[in-house]
Amino acid sequence: MTHHNLLEKFLKAYPIDNGDIDCWYKIDESTIRVRLKNRKEMIFTHMSSNKWCIESMDAYNQRMRAERKLKMQKNEKRD
Repeated sequence: MTHHNLLEKFLKAYPIDNGDIDCWYKIDESTIRVRLKNRKEMIFTHMSSNKWCIESMDAYNQRMRAERKLKMQKNEKRD
């Protein structure tokens, strides 16, 4: 899926006027960061056709830290 497709899915999930978007960036293959003109930022992650997540930057960073920590713990158990 292209990042433009991700933006389209974001706009369907979070109905705002496309003109309210200041800019957006790709984070990874299924995640984009959207900055609105009111300076709010959101992270949109598309997981499957009917599963997605919109979260604040802080919530996204906390989730990523927790996922990295779990991954490191699993790797340590393998060794």
